[in-house]
Amino acid sequence: MRTLMIFAAMVVAQSTAVIAQSTEPEPATSPGTWMSISDYPADALAKHQEGSVGFALQVDPSGQVQSCSVTSTSGSPVLDNATCALLKSRARFKPAQDAAGHAVAGTFASHVQWVYPQAAPAASPALAPVELHGFDRIGYGASVLSVDENGMVTKCEHGDSGYANIPSPPDFCWMFPVGSRYGPPALYKGKPMKRRITMRLDIKDQNIP
Repeated sequence: MRTLMIFAAMVVAQSTAVIAQSTEPEPATSPGTWMSISDYPADALAKHQEGSVGFALQVDPSGQVQSCSVTSTSGSPVLDNATCALLKSRARFKPAQDAAGHAVAGTFASHVQWVYPQAAPAASPALAPVELHGFDRIGYGASVLSVDENGMVTKCEHGDSGYANIPSPPDFCWMFPVGSRYGPPALYKGKPMKRRITMRLDIKDQNIP
């Protein structure tokens, strides 16, 4: 049994033999590309749902998935339905073969483990003493978050900054690491949308004698 991690879900690849099948269907593309954290259903995220979905795929002689059935439920219809929908759309196989080497229909059985994303705590960096000069120093800094349709952070970048003799403040990336939840999904005309969010921090630093 091979275990493959794919962001918020884990696929365990295991095929089952069928009559007159000499070899089993084999993934033609990496199962790691079949799902990603952005595929986590918004409904399941909102309800903190997770669980294991057992499935069976019927693969035709051309390697295409003809049907998907849930063999064991996660307890969440949303996750069960999302699993089959994603696999039917993205899974591709090298077809099974009979004893003569001819392509035949086969069954690929496995399960997906949906794990609710957890933000890992980030350690605060040690700050070195800074020698200050003058008064009323003003500066700013920014970070840019990329947020997917489900409200999850997929990327954080340093934005522009400008400081006049003052220590740079911590950016926002430690507050919103990749995989953490920025907020609820955003809709545009009823459809989920991705976002880029610029967070700016303005500083006014005064010495007090």
